[in-house]
Amino acid sequence: MNGNKPWRCKNNHVLGHVCRNSSGIQRLFLYRKALEEELFGKTETEVIAVIEGYVTDVSCSLCGEKRKWFP
Repeated sequence: MNGNKPWRCKNNHVLGHVCRNSSGIQRLFLYRKALEEELFGKTETEVIAVIEGYVTDVSCSLCGEKRKWFP
């Protein structure tokens, strides 16, 4: 996925990916459905939000684990 860093839950499911914009600010591209780790970069998935600020309680659609995002 073009050098994008996967953003995972505690069980290694990929919830989205992180990359920097042209200003160097980290952004989270949050997926509609989490991916198994081995599918990251090998399949297309729907991005439901691009987040630059803080967000709480992002839930994994595969296992239900919650995670917070702060750049």
